[in-house]
Amino acid sequence: MTAGGKHLYPVHKASRLEGRMRRLLNSPERLLKDHVKPGMRVMDLGCGPGFYTLSLAAMVREEGHVIAADLQQGMLERLAKKIESTSLEPQVLLHQTTTDRIGVGANLDVVLAIHVLHEVTDSDVTLGELFERLREGGMILLVEPKVRVSRREWMTTVRGAVRAGFELEEGPYVFMGRSAVLRKPFGLSPRRRI
Repeated sequence: MTAGGKHLYPVHKASRLEGRMRRLLNSPERLLKDHVKPGMRVMDLGCGPGFYTLSLAAMVREEGHVIAADLQQGMLERLAKKIESTSLEPQVLLHQTTTDRIGVGANLDVVLAIHVLHEVTDSDVTLGELFERLREGGMILLVEPKVRVSRREWMTTVRGAVRAGFELEEGPYVFMGRSAVLRKPFGLSPRRRI
């Protein structure tokens, strides 16, 4: 997963990602309640300071796990401080991606990709890697901000997801965002690659 010259949200502004207004307008619980269940293995891709990660950990409960993945070590450090010595700490695995790979194991149930794909150099490569990491029936909740991602860019990303093998479903309402659910179909040949 690479930023490859694209804009990364600065670590020193991370607190702006967690404001009360964001929680009111795009409540993690509202966005995720139909998709995340106890016992699931979930990844928060581009987790930043953990706005969604903490809610995910509460939703998967102690029998589930959340992989909080980010390219920026500073974001992961901020999240580590939040969960240190809390009941959520054992459920959250912090993972630093590299500029060319996400690099996590397979059998994910759900991936959150909220406001992150517009920051990668090649969303097709990232979507292909995610397709390989999801179990059959698993899904990505894809959300991009309207202020950064034009309708044309959004449609290019969605077409790339379909080329990667995902089935497209309508996503939840996101204030000032575009959303889709990308589902990995059942019954695929294990040799299926993009």
